[in-house]
Amino acid sequence: MIAKTKRLKVFDRDGWACVACGVQSELTLQHRINRGMGGSKLFDGYECLIVLCAGCNARLEQDADYAELGRRRGWKLPRNRRVYPAHEPVFYHGDSRQWLLDPDGQRRLDEPAF
Repeated sequence: MIAKTKRLKVFDRDGWACVACGVQSELTLQHRINRGMGGSKLFDGYECLIVLCAGCNARLEQDADYAELGRRRGWKLPRNRRVYPAHEPVFYHGDSRQWLLDPDGQRRLDEPAF
């Protein structure tokens, strides 16, 4: 169970809208890395959580093509390889920029290093 304060901070960070389609209703908190049944709380960090609407959440689980899009856009991350979610960018609906989700609950632009 995710604490209410953490849930609210994630919803605030994501603008109270689905990161995939931008809708502002039927919103859910989604783990970017599947926890599995009774899974590890390691995946409960701010950098592991995003807001999705119920429709996009279901589609990510049921539609293989949409799931692949979700992986490319950072909405879902593989569990079977080492990834550090704070280093894996997320694309938000209507925004072509890549964002990194910080462990402190903030997000920042994924700026190219020069």
